[in-house]
Amino acid sequence: MTTEILKAEDFGLDLTTAQKIESSFLPKIVERNALVIVYDFLLTKEINPETCAEAKACRLKLVKVRTGIADIHKAEKAMALAYGKFCDAKKNAEILPVEQMEERLKDIELYYERIEEARIAQLKIDREALIAPYVEQMIPGLHAVGEDTFQRLLAGEKLAFEQRKIENTAAEQKAKEEAKELEKLRKENEAAEQKAKEEAEKLEKLRKENEAAEQKAKEEAEKLEKLRKENEAAEQKAKEEAEKLEKLRKENEEIKSKVAPVVQVKQGMTENEIILATIENLKLSFAVDNEFTRDITAKFNGFKKWAKSQIINK
Repeated sequence: MTTEILKAEDFGLDLTTAQKIESSFLPKIVERNALVIVYDFLLTKEINPETCAEAKACRLKLVKVRTGIADIHKAEKAMALAYGKFCDAKKNAEILPVEQMEERLKDIELYYERIEEARIAQLKIDREALIAPYVEQMIPGLHAVGEDTFQRLLAGEKLAFEQRKIENTAAEQKAKEEAKELEKLRKENEAAEQKAKEEAEKLEKLRKENEAAEQKAKEEAEKLEKLRKENEAAEQKAKEEAEKLEKLRKENEEIKSKVAPVVQVKQGMTENEIILATIENLKLSFAVDNEFTRDITAKFNGFKKWAKSQIINK
């Protein structure tokens, strides 16, 4: 174990002061050095219950040495702090009268300079107050010019101010008129926008009405187209029916021409004569001429012959 060697000069202390501080720690250092011998001896011993007990006892003694050193440090440092505070208080107490005398003597020394500074400061305030109403930005160095120069400068700024005032009045009047004109234009624009909006709404209404009318016309056209197709179908059907009727008519006429009475029934004929005429007018006709139709025709003619004989022999 080694202990660092401290030198008084390294901390800005004289040897006597350093020795005094070291002497305060000396009792605990002696006690620590004695325990170092015990410590070194314990490190060489075999570890057993007795050695453990001795190590504990040595450690507790070292704790007391350590806390004792800390207490000495605290006391010495507190004394050092008190020493520094006393030095500060002593300095302040002895310097204050000197500073007070210096300040009073300086007031006497600078008496006329401070009067002049106060005069210049007041002159600056007064001149700035006089010229302030006529300038937009304060002119520096007003206190440094002569009175004649300042009065000419003040008169010039007054004249320029009045001129600006006249110009500003004219500009304000012009701006006012322009503002009125702009307001008039704004109102006209608003009226035009309103009118345009109304026209747009009318056009939109007309567009919707036209769309509705176009839709209705489209629906009507679809209905008419449907009716036209239905009419065409009806016409076609009527035409076909007419053609069928015409065909039937022609067929009937043809049949009538084929079955035209051979014997005419005349007024004044007896009942038997009328029956005979009717039988004579009976005629059977087939579109197909074959054995079957010829057989039926022969039988039909035989019937006519038999019927006539029955009437005549009656």
